Amino acid sequence: MKNLIKIYIIEKPWFSTVVFIVLLLLISLFNLGNILSILLFLVGLIFLLLASIIQLSKKIWAGFLNLFIAISIILLLYILVNVFSDFMMHYHRL
Repeated sequence: MKNLIKIYIIEKPWFSTVVFIVLLLLISLFNLGNILSILLFLVGLIFLLLASIIQLSKKIWAGFLNLFIAISIILLLYILVNVFSDFMMHYHRL
């Protein structure tokens, strides 16, 4: 277990971002229940923050870059989901 944490969090900074994005996609695509969505979101967020903190202690720019990329992708996904849902609502009215 300790070896997995070392490989996936410390040595591969992009992995935590990918996990978080996959969890967000699962939440948005399958429209899971509120409690399950919140739990998945929190698990992904904790994983991402843990990885970023560890990376910040090792390489400052890698940690900040990872956080910046993750937050940017999260905001982009949020905007895309909102635009898509607005489009679908408008499309169903026609």
